Amino acid sequence: MFSPLPVRTRSVSNSSETRGIHREFDAISQRSIRNLTAAMVVPDLLSGETVHDDAGNHRAMLLEYLDARAVVVLDEPALMRSSLEESLAANGTGQGVLEELEGVLRLFRQVHMLSMPDPRRVGLDFGAVPQPAFNGSVRVLRSTIADLLEQTIFSL
Repeated sequence: MFSPLPVRTRSVSNSSETRGIHREFDAISQRSIRNLTAAMVVPDLLSGETVHDDAGNHRAMLLEYLDARAVVVLDEPALMRSSLEESLAANGTGQGVLEELEGVLRLFRQVHMLSMPDPRRVGLDFGAVPQPAFNGSVRVLRSTIADLLEQTIFSL
């Protein structure tokens, strides 16, 4: 079934399988319309721009069909890389595949989604200080502002 709507594809991987999640979405609102059980990307064979491997077989990456202005979002790129390296090693595929993928990715603007580290293992200091309790006292407020001005925390 052909759909005139764009399709957003997300690859989900765990140790036993890799599968894609496909959703049609409205390009203006960016809201998902419906889930799809499968999505097929068909190359534009009339353009004459086809990619062939050394044996003459047509092959290309999905990224090669994206518009040059596309933004590629990578969720946990380091985790994706290590998972791909494991998969390539298990299949006996060479390092060239990874290098080729990285070369194609460099053509696009990228957004990297990273998880926040566990604050118990990594010290995160946002420079926050407890808010003093003024309890409606203008005198305490004025005194606190004067102290902050002396410390050059902020200026008026």
